[in-house]
Amino acid sequence: MAEGYAAGSAELATQNWDWEKCSVRGRFGPKIVFLICDVQDRFKEVILNANQGVAVSNMMVKAADVLGVPVVITEQYPKALGHTVGDIDTSKAKVIEKTQFSMVTPEFRDYVKGVADFVCEPGELAGSLPPITYVVLGWETHVCVRQTVQDLLDSAKSGATRNIVVVADGVSSQRKYDRDIALKGMEANPNIEVMTAESVLFDLIRDKNHPCFKQISALAKSYGESYKQGDNAQWW
Repeated sequence: MAEGYAAGSAELATQNWDWEKCSVRGRFGPKIVFLICDVQDRFKEVILNANQGVAVSNMMVKAADVLGVPVVITEQYPKALGHTVGDIDTSKAKVIEKTQFSMVTPEFRDYVKGVADFVCEPGELAGSLPPITYVVLGWETHVCVRQTVQDLLDSAKSGATRNIVVVADGVSSQRKYDRDIALKGMEANPNIEVMTAESVLFDLIRDKNHPCFKQISALAKSYGESYKQGDNAQWW
């Protein structure tokens, strides 16, 4: 585990992130945030391959803890849809309740600017977000995930590129064609890369000699084993 990644949500919301303790290497570094969208109890009852989505989210949260990467988790109207599925540890994440579909709420913007130590330049739109990598997963692909990704793209300052990674095995919808069409649309955008969770994690460490290799490899192996059982054996 990267040092300095031990604060709870309340504290994380009010302090800058200690990027010196972040162990991410390669093209997605040095600043990166994992975004987990609306993986909630009521959705789990109706989402295709829901157990797979929960397993991926759980793995990504654990990997963030190992690598020292901040995590934002949103919950869509939890009064009616319940909170984040209990298998996912939210204790070290910034959890945001919302009613809009996109994760990019005012609270989200404030938090991400804080962890990235980002200040808008004179003449720049106040809604601009820091030019860091956003790794997005969750439910539902064609609504909340797609709108989140679009808002992240729209928040880039004029002329800037935006690194957005959508985790293919970590997103789902109630209907297969909704998920498929949304993913195809996102794949067509040059500022969005669609990857599997394992591919993302090994892209973040890049080398067997990375100090977190054994921990990340163990997480990937555990996910692979669980994927062979139950509904996780079903692919798209």
